[in-house]
Amino acid sequence: MKLSQHIAASLPLGLTVGLATGAAGYALVAVLASILIDLDHIPDYIFARRGWRGVKDFFATCYRGEMDTALFALHAWEWPILLGGGFVLGLVPPWLALIGVGFAYHLVFDLICNRPPASGFYWFTFRASKRFSVDRLFCPERRSYGG
Repeated sequence: MKLSQHIAASLPLGLTVGLATGAAGYALVAVLASILIDLDHIPDYIFARRGWRGVKDFFATCYRGEMDTALFALHAWEWPILLGGGFVLGLVPPWLALIGVGFAYHLVFDLICNRPPASGFYWFTFRASKRFSVDRLFCPERRSYGG
């Protein structure tokens, strides 16, 4: 999904969280988490391009699928599970649990819009089992993985 699409898609999340909690700050946390999760594409980009070449090149490189690794440290179901479980156990404050909610919301949209190459793609442990290698995670004609 494009940045503008992620922003538009996160607005219902913010409205829902705001209405459920009565706290605009909590709504903002969930919305920002849902959008800013994509910052985890930057390390893969920097590794692939051997440095930062600008925002335009970053988006073009991601769109064309020209990265060799798919680390995506935040694009992982492990985070919502850990943060949600921690909240239920009283170990995690609400704002941190809402980061997990924002991440989960984003991952659902990525699953729908990006059609990942494997059912386990949005599990960090799955990508680790493939050594985060794009060549091991994607067939050659599907190297583009959106965001």
